[in-house]
Amino acid sequence: MKYSVKFHLDKRNGILINRPVMLSVTYEKQRMLYYTGKRCNINQWDSGNNKLNKNQITPNGETSTDFNAELTTITKAVNDLFKVYEISEITPTPDQLRSDLKLKLGK
Repeated sequence: MKYSVKFHLDKRNGILINRPVMLSVTYEKQRMLYYTGKRCNINQWDSGNNKLNKNQITPNGETSTDFNAELTTITKAVNDLFKVYEISEITPTPDQLRSDLKLKLGK
């Protein structure tokens, strides 16, 4: 099953600081949005690479290395879940994917 994993800043009209980072997983004409628990300023975000720019400190004091490592962990968790779905030959609903991702990440 084909799927894509992307991170983006949540759209907030006129707000440029402390914006939530959202995960978007698109598959089989379905889309699941998931709040990552991360926040950053709009000028710190690299939308081309879907990550925080290098040498940045988020509003809560987290370094870009730690921030991007967490995003990589989330991406790996999604990849692992889709491997399980492929083996089981099931197509998850967005709600099922969201709850499975929460369990996988221990949240």
